[in-house]
Amino acid sequence: MSSDLDAETPERLVQSALRRWQDDLGGDGLLESYLVYQQALRHGAIPPRQANAAVLREALDMLARQRPDDAALLEMRFVEDRPVDEVAEHFNFAESTIYLKQNQAIRRLVVALDTLEADTRRRRALLLDERIAVP
Repeated sequence: MSSDLDAETPERLVQSALRRWQDDLGGDGLLESYLVYQQALRHGAIPPRQANAAVLREALDMLARQRPDDAALLEMRFVEDRPVDEVAEHFNFAESTIYLKQNQAIRRLVVALDTLEADTRRRRALLLDERIAVP
């Protein structure tokens, strides 16, 4: 089934990052443009794949507090790499409905990721302000 997500959208980027959750591949599909990813990479001294997973995990945890079914669907599809028919059976939905709900969940995950990014940028700005503050 074709996705209604455009190639350049944040949703497509996050979907690609989710698909690469378990990959050891660098670059493509990772969340490099996000400061929260860069900080996870730098402060954790971890490889890109683990930084990618750490950021996605944090965003999924945030999503789970508000929309547990969305988070569960994304976990099953991308973290556990379960096929659509199995996920559809779990939720008692048609496979086509799972694709629709998956796209909705990805959009909500982008919102959670954007919230994390905004918080990270805010903390960074405060830290920079403290460093340049005149005594």
